[in-house]
Amino acid sequence: MAKYSMFKIFIANLKEGLEQQEMTIQPDELDLVEEEFAQPVHLRLDIEKVGPNIFVHTYLQTKLSLLCDRCAEPFFQDLSEEYRLLFTSDPDMVNEEDESTFRISESTEEVDLTDPLRETLLLALPVKHLCRDECQGLCAQCGTNLNQESCTCEKQQTDPRWDKLKQLLK
Repeated sequence: MAKYSMFKIFIANLKEGLEQQEMTIQPDELDLVEEEFAQPVHLRLDIEKVGPNIFVHTYLQTKLSLLCDRCAEPFFQDLSEEYRLLFTSDPDMVNEEDESTFRISESTEEVDLTDPLRETLLLALPVKHLCRDECQGLCAQCGTNLNQESCTCEKQQTDPRWDKLKQLLK
């Protein structure tokens, strides 16, 4: 069973039109690895009720604390993501293949945003952690950070059997 909190929008008394809500979320409240997040997640919701439809436009912002995959140096990276959700009791508006559309009954009093928030943040995390695009990484032989200094290691010759493949990649 998940240990994270629930982030709900109470829609029972929601009036027609646009409403905004803002909050700050601690990463552990969404069961996220706290070490990757240098600060809490700032969340802004634009909630618009139009008849039986509730449109939720979500904006997430935070700062990540990461280690570069090439040079192993720590660095910070801003993360900003947005997504849209639709909660509706109108069967004509529901698309079963669309993961951002949820069917609710007319008597639904609240909708839970916990899973969509968590999934959005997880999907927004960078797959490759690079302190910068031009990062040269570490020398494979001596471990010198090539961004900070040069090393005197001899460059190894590659196996000549790979030469044809290298020509294809050019």
